[in-house]
Amino acid sequence: MLILLTPVFLWADGKLVRVVGTDSVLRCHEEIIKAYANQDPSKSEITYKGGGTYLGIKLFCEGKADVVAVGVRLTEKHTKLLTKSFPDPNKQPREMIFSQTALVFIVHRSNRISRITQEQLKDIFLGKITKWSAIGTGVGKINLYGTARTRSSTSILKKNVLKIRRWPAEGVTFCGKAKDVIGKVSKDRYGIGYILAPNATVLKKVKALAIAKDDNGKAIAPERENLLLETYPLVLKIKLLVHPNASQAALKFCKYACSEKVAGIVREYGFFPVSEREQLFMQKRLREMKAGKGPKVRAVGAKGCGELLDGLAVDYVMATAVIQM
Repeated sequence: MLILLTPVFLWADGKLVRVVGTDSVLRCHEEIIKAYANQDPSKSEITYKGGGTYLGIKLFCEGKADVVAVGVRLTEKHTKLLTKSFPDPNKQPREMIFSQTALVFIVHRSNRISRITQEQLKDIFLGKITKWSAIGTGVGKINLYGTARTRSSTSILKKNVLKIRRWPAEGVTFCGKAKDVIGKVSKDRYGIGYILAPNATVLKKVKALAIAKDDNGKAIAPERENLLLETYPLVLKIKLLVHPNASQAALKFCKYACSEKVAGIVREYGFFPVSEREQLFMQKRLREMKAGKGPKVRAVGAKGCGELLDGLAVDYVMATAVIQM
């Protein structure tokens, strides 16, 4: 049986899995739940209730949820609640990385701007800056484009850039999906839009802006490696916290949601599946190993096993950490 967006405040019976938390992955998880229902022989009931990270953690700590999807960096308020609710060091919530994404701002390819600060973006989308001349990149009124109000990108914009819950969005043209925003901005030399981390082929039609935290900060471009390594400032990492008393059904669903099996769904909704991040870190460790970095590990009594040891070392580096044999 499949249930979506239905809050259930009873402790799990083994087959009921209650997921709560950030609205950023609401639509994505709805699709994952549907896919899971089609291949789950135990026919678990999965629910997802949005409302934000704090509400999700609160329900989680009260035992009214098995899993919480966290879409922000945990604040002192969050950690105090978790520490108070789970004082036993041997019964802590299990953390699993679900996905990553980033908010990317795009302009027409003819626009002279290449970098912008987070404060400037905030002022532009709140209507305080309305002309390109105000940030020294030409003339003309700034035209704003965004994805639909209900999409993850708009939720992330409000939370991470504008830092407000209710956004009047005056003068913004909402275009539905990311490809629609790209289409509009590619034809409007005065336009600026926001989307979730798209692939490089789509971005050939527009220019993606490098973002700096402030006027003195280094501007980082939204390139794949910068996004996955989180050097780009507007990266959002989604984590799943699994309750220590949650059923095996809850753990099984979370493993499925974080697996390569749903990578296509995750990418479709503008997120990088966790496997892409792991692959990038694996490649980075291998490059460092080839460059001679990492502590030297000596193998005693391994005469004639050099080739085997080299292979084991590569396997270890790919999976864990950089070493030298």
